[in-house]
Amino acid sequence: MQRRVIAGQPSPPSPLSLSGRRGVGCVLVRNLPSPREGEGQGVRAEADVAPALHTVAAHPRNPTTCGIMHTNVVVCKEKRVTLLLLIRHGTNDWVHGRLAGWTPGVHLNEEGRLQAARLSERLGDLPIAAIYSSPLDRCVETATAVAQPRGMALRLVDQVGEVRYGEWQGAELKNLYTHELWLGVQFYPSGTRFPNGESLGEAQMRVVQAIDGLRAQHPTQIIAVFSHADLIKLALAYYIGMHIDLFQRLTINPCSLSALAFERMGPRLIAFNDTGSLEHLRPHPDPQPADTSASPDIPGADGTPPTEGAVAILPDTEKPE
Repeated sequence: MQRRVIAGQPSPPSPLSLSGRRGVGCVLVRNLPSPREGEGQGVRAEADVAPALHTVAAHPRNPTTCGIMHTNVVVCKEKRVTLLLLIRHGTNDWVHGRLAGWTPGVHLNEEGRLQAARLSERLGDLPIAAIYSSPLDRCVETATAVAQPRGMALRLVDQVGEVRYGEWQGAELKNLYTHELWLGVQFYPSGTRFPNGESLGEAQMRVVQAIDGLRAQHPTQIIAVFSHADLIKLALAYYIGMHIDLFQRLTINPCSLSALAFERMGPRLIAFNDTGSLEHLRPHPDPQPADTSASPDIPGADGTPPTEGAVAILPDTEKPE
């Protein structure tokens, strides 16, 4: 059984076993509205938290002002901040090889499970108030590794699920590199739509709407949202003021954590792509030379310089991010 929370109106709660795991409840959240559509809508926290009022003293010479006038302004000492943790799922067998999208049954592999366990340890006793996740298996499994030891409920939100890649879903990346839309996805995402899928602009709008709805329910708390690389990059680009056509310059590694503090003067990026390790900064090893025993007819394969006009063919060993 599942408890759904729709537009802030939950049905009576009931426990849910998540894929046979004990100790983790699961709440399915759909169609999360923007807080601008009505205060208090969206996902309810376990206990409603009313945001405290912020007061700024009026200038003594003009009691109608709210104050940005030299040192006479009194700023509220208490900082009302939502701290958002954006966490990518751990490694699976499709990473760097195929575009998983919404394909069911893509689970963490052994490396991914170790990453998730280390993530849970890194978070330590950080007072996380709520944990939300994409409904896809690889995200749910990563989030469960954090929620279960803490005895916390896991809430699923469709709007933070992977980009709808349409006909590209399940395809091998090496085949997509030659697709006519590939350059558009990389350099003009604001004007590129996946075949029979959504555009990256639409994906950005839905994830931002979801985050805005969630943080409105947790005005002074820490929340964790488990999602996917493209969704996290799109969200970060929006909140730091980066144009969507530049979002591919960001890199989000498996099981990495990025953090945004939503302060009164706007969002602040305080952690980015943190994996607790600097291993990803190490140079990649040089590609191994081709096996010449089975390729005697390839120019240059036997170690001798190719003749003028000939082309030496080497294996492509580079993997995409």
